[in-house]
Amino acid sequence: MTNLELYHQNRMKYVPVDSMLLLLESKRGLTAKDMSTKYGWSRHSVYDYYRKHGHPQTALQETQLTDVQKDIVIGSLLGDGSIRPVGIFVIGHGVKQREYLEWKVNQMSPFMSKIKKRDTLDNRSGRRDIGYYSYSHTLEVFREYRKLFYPDHKKIFPNLESISPLALAIWYMDDGSYAIKSGRSCLCSQSFTREENQMAVDLLQKQYGINAKIHKAGVGQFRIGMNRDASNTLFKVIEPYMHYSMLYKMNFKEVQNGF
Repeated sequence: MTNLELYHQNRMKYVPVDSMLLLLESKRGLTAKDMSTKYGWSRHSVYDYYRKHGHPQTALQETQLTDVQKDIVIGSLLGDGSIRPVGIFVIGHGVKQREYLEWKVNQMSPFMSKIKKRDTLDNRSGRRDIGYYSYSHTLEVFREYRKLFYPDHKKIFPNLESISPLALAIWYMDDGSYAIKSGRSCLCSQSFTREENQMAVDLLQKQYGINAKIHKAGVGQFRIGMNRDASNTLFKVIEPYMHYSMLYKMNFKEVQNGF
């Protein structure tokens, strides 16, 4: 059988496109190739539907983020999140934070892809890095956040007038740590310069009365540290917005007892 005959034989196996299912899967981030494999649809049929009715991505471009989604984006970008130059928002966490990632992705619906597993090998240490991530559609609103956080293609702490309790909670859940014995906490903000860390400290003091300090964290690196009192002030602000799976990062008993 020639390649042409085989092509036509396989083409006859494809089933008609289900328009409602196609729209749903498109909004979830599946490509024409993905849907062809999953449902047996011809990719040409999917493309024909897009030409006739428009791609769901067009409607998404005009969609505005909710206030909660804006806070998640800002908090994630201060923490572990990133935005690619084309306007793709990426969030990822380790195995222990899988539930936290699922919550983020659900809150960011319908913009995010299905959660995917990351399994890479660090050639220097020989250790495997296993985690999960999700990425967004390419959207103009994310390109605007890219301009704010990456003015020269390097992430910065931008000149924020304020940071909401939810965005602060997201930042702490991403980059925060807590020492039970000392009652101290910190934000691992080493990716920011000393000046940018000072901007963050000033903002926390001005908006919430959190008396945070800058500490050295290696050569040319700095992080934000808080003693027991400052940590408790922080926890009072963010506790209502913490995901239950991340409460290990704070003195939850003291929060429940009102300090």
